[in-house]
Amino acid sequence: MGQPRIGTVGYSYRDWAGIFYPAGTPPRRQFNIYAQNFDVCELTQFTHQMPDVERMTHFAAQIKTDLKIFVRLHNTFTHCGDVGLALTVAKHFRKAIDPLAQAGKLAGLVATFPYAFKNTPENRDYIQALASALSFTDENPLQLDFRHTSWFTEEAMQWITANALGFVCVDEPNLPGLVPPAVVATSSRVLVRLHGRNAEAWWSGNTATRYDYSYSAVELKELRQRYAQLLDRSTEVSFLFHNNWQAQSVANAKQWRTLVAATSAESLRPVVDGADEETLLPPPLSLPLAEVKSRVSRVFLSLQGSLDLPPRES
Repeated sequence: MGQPRIGTVGYSYRDWAGIFYPAGTPPRRQFNIYAQNFDVCELTQFTHQMPDVERMTHFAAQIKTDLKIFVRLHNTFTHCGDVGLALTVAKHFRKAIDPLAQAGKLAGLVATFPYAFKNTPENRDYIQALASALSFTDENPLQLDFRHTSWFTEEAMQWITANALGFVCVDEPNLPGLVPPAVVATSSRVLVRLHGRNAEAWWSGNTATRYDYSYSAVELKELRQRYAQLLDRSTEVSFLFHNNWQAQSVANAKQWRTLVAATSAESLRPVVDGADEETLLPPPLSLPLAEVKSRVSRVFLSLQGSLDLPPRES
């Protein structure tokens, strides 16, 4: 079993004060505390502001542990219709975060695309051009976080794999229009983002209350079974909890780390009495996905009638 990296999406939230961080802890000290507790984090602040070399050099110098960083891309690259602008800016973005890469602290770049970004030849060409402009490598693949279900096909997975791109696996509420919980490894580094399952507030809540959710021990054990084959591979796997409200992501990340360390895929048993065992077993990871085609197809077909619903925005 490989040793997964475990952390959270973001590390600095006001409502974490007095829960994870002592009240009054300055931001720099917060980062140091985080780095002492976790070995991976996703930086989200650059979705609305561009990084600069000086700032990232200073940031990289603060990391004194084995912590690695995923950087979520600026919205220019994922929500902008001006391809020329996006590809031009991409080179500057990559240069700005190069200090992280030079320090060996860059885990990868995360491209979170909106629902409107569908699986088309034009969009596939754009992804290839974007990955090239960002100078991604096999060690730091561009991680693709899709919302539209047209990307969740065997053909799309084969294309992603052939281009050495990362496919972001997610866990979120089981609601019409949201993406299925696919479990695949398309690159040397796999990213899993766990958003919580707050179905009631997913559409009506804001960016904070939407993620107001705490995974139960039973749910974490079920997730351990779902991702068993990822954990049993030599591939580096990172799990990022996004249920950040009131530092619930911190608590769940620590619980997840304990669970993963204490269990093995062979020792786990189904956690729901009387449940269909097939629904609890993770699909094979080898591509093409012929062995799991029928199971995945059932998930896709169940969503076809609801694709007109807008999914969550990041």
